[in-house]
Amino acid sequence: VSPGAGKAVVMADRTLFVQVLVNLAANASEALGADGGRITVSTSLVQRDTAAWWQLEVADNGAGIEPATLPRIFDPFFSTKRGRHGLGLSAVHGIVRRLGGDIEVDSRPGKGARFRVRLPLIAGTPAPRARQPSEKSPALRTTLTGVRVLVADDEPSVRATVRRLLERRGATVVVAADGAE
Repeated sequence: VSPGAGKAVVMADRTLFVQVLVNLAANASEALGADGGRITVSTSLVQRDTAAWWQLEVADNGAGIEPATLPRIFDPFFSTKRGRHGLGLSAVHGIVRRLGGDIEVDSRPGKGARFRVRLPLIAGTPAPRARQPSEKSPALRTTLTGVRVLVADDEPSVRATVRRLLERRGATVVVAADGAE
């Protein structure tokens, strides 16, 4: 891990950003296989179109991505892995675009992959104050009243369980067995 962006500030929901980081790191880990390998996570400031941007880079030295597969990796429900749903990178792409950023990937078979997420900086904003260990974290939202949720999964038991949990919190739930539905 190489944090090189200093105290740069970007506008991003913490939970969504953690999802981006976790999905990219999980994909990198899976690409390494049983023999292991190396994953690097770094941040930096980059110039783009005369403006400074914050960049997150997650790279691995795993299997890499086939050239024919590369254009489809952000497509919903596309996966090369058996038993996977193909929503991880699609979600990452959607979150990054929602935050006003972009994502790109460089990869060669046998040479690993390098994902770069760039988000615009918030100019003139001071870095947030670090929370003291004694300070409590903000309370998690316990009700989902007024929130509509789509649960898409091919396993009926998973759909039913997730639906039940969300409805108990007040969410309106729509279920689908696959992308077509």
